[in-house]
Amino acid sequence: MLTRRNFLASGIAATISHRCLAQQPTSPSIQTSLLIPEQFRSGPNYTLAAQTGVAAHHYQFRIMTRWGMLPASGINQLRIRLYEMQCLELAMDERWQLQSIQGAFDSLEKTPEGALLILRDPIGTLLRTPRGLQKLVGQRLNEIDKRAGGSTRRELAARLGCDPETTNPLLARMLDEISTRNKVGKIAARIGMSVAVPGLGLLALNTDIEKTVTTYLPSEINRSLDQHLARAGVRRSIRQQFLTNMAFTTTEKLVLMEYLKILSEVSGRYSLIENAAAATNETQALAVLEETARLVTLHRKEPLNEIRFIGLTCCRRKSGPQVLVASVDYLSATPDVQTMAQTIRKQFPMGEVELQILGTCSTGAREILEKSEITVKHQLREEFSVPELDDKQSK
Repeated sequence: MLTRRNFLASGIAATISHRCLAQQPTSPSIQTSLLIPEQFRSGPNYTLAAQTGVAAHHYQFRIMTRWGMLPASGINQLRIRLYEMQCLELAMDERWQLQSIQGAFDSLEKTPEGALLILRDPIGTLLRTPRGLQKLVGQRLNEIDKRAGGSTRRELAARLGCDPETTNPLLARMLDEISTRNKVGKIAARIGMSVAVPGLGLLALNTDIEKTVTTYLPSEINRSLDQHLARAGVRRSIRQQFLTNMAFTTTEKLVLMEYLKILSEVSGRYSLIENAAAATNETQALAVLEETARLVTLHRKEPLNEIRFIGLTCCRRKSGPQVLVASVDYLSATPDVQTMAQTIRKQFPMGEVELQILGTCSTGAREILEKSEITVKHQLREEFSVPELDDKQSK
């Protein structure tokens, strides 16, 4: 079976513009200005690099900050990173801006190994901090609990409107610093933001989720989710793989469960937990959430009868085609697309099949899919935006 892992892990050698598809068939990189509106290409403490590459069907952005380069793999992760840069600005003031962020990074930047961790592996950096920082969140906590931190840190993250388990090393360091200096009350007084899940656009982070993430440790939340999924008939191995999957934050797991609640009348919806369990990095985890959000949108327009996970997310109504959803930025004509087409037709040998690509499908990839009589719809995402930043930029 085609899996999310081998489908999304394939590299892409060429990048193609949404707007210049016919004029520019291939190039080693693309201008960021062709992908991201001008008002989002620079902001508080950051500027997007002028050129963007593609890997594993996702754009590879570089966010240039005063503290170094922060990568963002995919449109969804870029939205979150830019939102987090806004949170970062709100979290600091002139008096201790350098003390908090620059000071927190100095301990890593002093060594070549530490600098490489910051610049090349932001997801892993937080889990490999010096022992002194690890002690701040306690010796008894498991890895997911360490990432979220103590109650003060989680409360601060909620008030800032960000995920306490953020993999943004800049924001994570700031949360560590503020929470240990008892600055939560002071910072909270300066914040007027609503908490949201950036980049998904469908489901705001409701009060229940915010309260749950703030009040309980991730391990406690996972135990509750495990019981719920067990009652729903999800296999133990899949439950454990999902609940221990570090590609998802606890907040994102709760958001996924909210989506499943909306789909409560649809048969097979819990097969999407297998989809989530198969994610191997943050980009894939966000893709799972975006695909599930797409199912919710489809369900609200016309109720779905069934949801299945076959390595790709798919659904069906009483009548009409079998619909498959793929959260990718740019689907290029790589060998895995041929494998995908073959797998889809093996699963659904008869009848209409429609593949909904949330990003852009290249001409070559479309030809491969249409040879297997798979109808392609693409560019189904809303225009790029960043929560709250929209309002500030328009003023």
